[in-house]
Amino acid sequence: LSVRLGQTGVNYEKLFSSYLENATEITVEDPYIRTSWQVKNFMEFVTMLINTRPVDDLKLHLVTNEEDKKLPDLIDRLDDIKNDLINYGIEFDYKFQDFHDRCIKTDTGWTIILGRGLDIFEKYNPYSVEAMRQDKRKCKDFMVTFMKRKKKYP
Repeated sequence: LSVRLGQTGVNYEKLFSSYLENATEITVEDPYIRTSWQVKNFMEFVTMLINTRPVDDLKLHLVTNEEDKKLPDLIDRLDDIKNDLINYGIEFDYKFQDFHDRCIKTDTGWTIILGRGLDIFEKYNPYSVEAMRQDKRKCKDFMVTFMKRKKKYP
């Protein structure tokens, strides 16, 4: 799927929900869940999960990266998210790793390759409709590839 610069009408639900609906374990690999807007994007992804499927007993893993001097602040943010998600039945954990590629993997065999990770929207005014509605935001230019592992047969 290709999305062009400035395109609107895109949101995480349209992009991902049908591929994630039956997964009991989801791993988001994105080295750029660091800044406040990137963490907000991740929380919008989590909110999409809560709004579109049962999340009781969902295991959600985040693999990301951060500079050593900024790591304590990010750990505080991610621990806050972890504590919040317990209330929804989501078991959330995270780890830090030095890598570049971005994807979402599920225990149902889907790998979603994200050219830009979750950071697909152009900058928007935090006090606007765009701040509340992803589908009103302008997108950056990006591609997403959806792949399904074939079942192994004995």
